[in-house]
Amino acid sequence: MSVLVELLADFHKAEADCDAIHAKWYLAAAVALAGSSAGDKLPDLYHLAVADLPLDQEKIVQRRIKEALLKTSILMGLPKTLQSLVPLFLCMTNDKIDAYGPRTEALGSVEATKAREERAQHHFDMLWTPDAARVHKEFLLENQPDACEHPSTTSWSNSHQN
Repeated sequence: MSVLVELLADFHKAEADCDAIHAKWYLAAAVALAGSSAGDKLPDLYHLAVADLPLDQEKIVQRRIKEALLKTSILMGLPKTLQSLVPLFLCMTNDKIDAYGPRTEALGSVEATKAREERAQHHFDMLWTPDAARVHKEFLLENQPDACEHPSTTSWSNSHQN
């Protein structure tokens, strides 16, 4: 057993009383491995995290790991994220890969789009006061218009321009 796998096993033991689909140890470890350019070790982590789990729970753990990597890719960069995801997918057979994508599934849904826009607006409102938000938005529109025209925010950006 490698030193890394032993270290990961220690983290696993620390949350031994926690249900695998609610544990956090493997999420922090997955992000740390990806961020430190050790994504090729993600299969070791994955196999440790899903040991003895039924396939439906294994896919939930997998989904949580992929989501953690997706959400932190803005911090570590997409190349490091991909260098972690590729080995993860290659270590599994096709029937074990969870191909569900909640964002993709909801693309055609008017309700999901509206909910996403409301969450984005709420987040934006929490970051800045309305006046500061307007100034930031005007600055972005002037200097980086594409930042306000992302496909998922097009209707938000068009409906909130002053």
